[in-house]
Amino acid sequence: MSSRNVQNPKPEEKVCFNCKYLIWSVGIGLGIRCSARDGFRMPNSKSYTCEKFQYEVEPKKKEE
Repeated sequence: MSSRNVQNPKPEEKVCFNCKYLIWSVGIGLGIRCSARDGFRMPNSKSYTCEKFQYEVEPKKKEE
């Protein structure tokens, strides 16, 4: 068994995991779905980005 350090994407990353179209339907047995894609398909991965991406919460601007 290998030990991998799998982490969630950071809030400022432009990936499906941070998109407003991501729907968490795990509690009703549907898993994670994308409402921007036809038929509420599953995203390719949580680190995937498509052309319809929009931040769920805009990341804070870094002060200089």
